[in-house]
Amino acid sequence: MQKKKLMLVVAGIVVLLDYLTKFILEDKQFTIIKNFLSINYTRNYGAAWSIFQNQRIFLIIISLLFLIVLLKYSLRYKNNKKNNIAFGLVIGGLLGNLLDRMIFGYVRDFISLKFGSYYYPIFNIADIAIVVGVIIIIIAIIKKEDNNAKD
Repeated sequence: MQKKKLMLVVAGIVVLLDYLTKFILEDKQFTIIKNFLSINYTRNYGAAWSIFQNQRIFLIIISLLFLIVLLKYSLRYKNNKKNNIAFGLVIGGLLGNLLDRMIFGYVRDFISLKFGSYYYPIFNIADIAIVVGVIIIIIAIIKKEDNNAKD
């Protein structure tokens, strides 16, 4: 059970970093690496890639349901450091964006990437945590480290 505490600590750190960066970078726009990385604060009234625009209640309900499923699902995984960090990242990212949606009615995004003439959809720290956590979980599944069997 000690390692499950790690999952909660990681989730808390993600929420804290997400909210701190959103607070600091609110309404900011500046270039970090010319033609590649910039800060471009925006309000996203939808989900990833701005899907489900202006569907706040639906997105809150889906996020809450996903959070419950994710917490239950995490109990099926081996109780190791890697899995607990992965689930902590996803849960923290989900909570960061969920809190935005509940408090403000939108998600605050600010990281803008450009690849040639393509602009990747603007995102935030919570989104990064979710993606990294999901990648780690997928690797655990591929390596068959996803079940709760004894080592």
